[in-house]
Amino acid sequence: MLSIDKQQLEASTAAVYGSAINAPEYLRRFIDLEYGIPAAHSKRYTETLIKRFGLEPVFAERKSSEVAYDRKNFVDFFTMLADAVGLSLRARERCITRLRVVMDLTPPNHYLDPILVALLIVLRSNKQDLFTRLISGEAHAETVMEYLASLPVASLTIV
Repeated sequence: MLSIDKQQLEASTAAVYGSAINAPEYLRRFIDLEYGIPAAHSKRYTETLIKRFGLEPVFAERKSSEVAYDRKNFVDFFTMLADAVGLSLRARERCITRLRVVMDLTPPNHYLDPILVALLIVLRSNKQDLFTRLISGEAHAETVMEYLASLPVASLTIV
C-alpha cells in the first residue's frame, strides 16, 4: 500500500514530462485502486492535538478566573485562524507543539490571553515576516489587523 497526494504527484509528473502530458491518465498505469480520505474536522483535530500534547491539565492548572473559557477560546480562535490561513494538519501540529512550550515556560499564576497566544502562534507559523516585524516593534497591531481583514470573511467563522 502506498499513500500519496495525487494532485501533487500529477503536478510533479507534468513538471518532469511537460504540461502536454495527461498526468492523471499516465499515473493510472501505476495506481490500481484509489481511496479518498475525508478531510479532518478542524475543531475536532485541534481538540485531539490538545489532548495528545497533554495540554488539558496544563490549562486546568492555570490560575485564571477565566480558566474555564481559556481552553475553549484558544481552540475556537486557533481553529478559525488556522482554517482562514489554510494551515496544513502538520503545521497545526507544530503550532500546538509551540503552545505546549509557551504554556510550560509560563508560570501558572501568569495570565496568558488564549486569543492573543493563538494569533501569535498562527502568525509565527504562517506569516513569519509579519511575526518577526511585530515582535521586533517594526509592525504594530494595526498591521496585524489589516492582515486579518485581508483574509476571506467566510473563513473567519467559528464552527
